[in-house]
Amino acid sequence: MPYRILESAPARRLTMSVAEAAVALGIPRSSAYAALARGAIPCIRFGRHIVVPRAAVDRMLDENRRPPDKR
Repeated sequence: MPYRILESAPARRLTMSVAEAAVALGIPRSSAYAALARGAIPCIRFGRHIVVPRAAVDRMLDENRRPPDKR
C-alpha cells in the first residue's frame, strides 16, 4: 500500500531556501550566504542542501522591527 499524505488545507512550509530567506530579509542572496557562514542566520543542513527555519526568519524580523516615528 503506497503512503499517502492527506491534506485538509495547504500547509505552510516550515523552512525556506536561502534565496527565499534573502528575499524575506530584503538582502542579496550572496549576503544571505555570508550571514549563514558567520552564524547570523540560523540554518539546517541536509548534506549539501541548506534550509532556513521560517520561524527563525520571522523572529529576526520581529526582534528588529522599529516602532514608527512619532512626529
